[in-house]
Amino acid sequence: MHLITYIYIIISFLSLLIFLSMFYFIPILFVRRFHNSNNIITVNISMTITFCALYYIIYCLIIIHMNTVLGTRYLCNLIEYIRVMMTCQTGYVFITASIYRYGIVIYHSKIFFKKKRWIIKCIVCQWIIGILVPLPIWSGDYRV
Repeated sequence: MHLITYIYIIISFLSLLIFLSMFYFIPILFVRRFHNSNNIITVNISMTITFCALYYIIYCLIIIHMNTVLGTRYLCNLIEYIRVMMTCQTGYVFITASIYRYGIVIYHSKIFFKKKRWIIKCIVCQWIIGILVPLPIWSGDYRV
């Protein structure tokens, strides 16, 4: 089989992943009774996976149609930065869920860990760390 066939198989799998993820988190977003802390972390996981899959679909389409990763160094660094950021976010989202659960279980009597502010702070920290960690790619000496 040709490389393009493999890329189309990957794109099909990623499209299915996006569909299933959206099928899972859209009802949580729009049904009011599902708005609780556990479902907020679930939406974060689903959306992170969706964003990562979308990035890889776009990347595969660029590879197929342009037969190269865009020419300028700035664009190459941007593509690599987003690739590393989205790939790391999928790991960080599960670490965030673990930290959230740890706080709920260990400090079950503390009011702070029962509020939605706790999960929002966990999610914001996850995205900030995920955005800051791949910044060395912009230094110019980084090679993948």
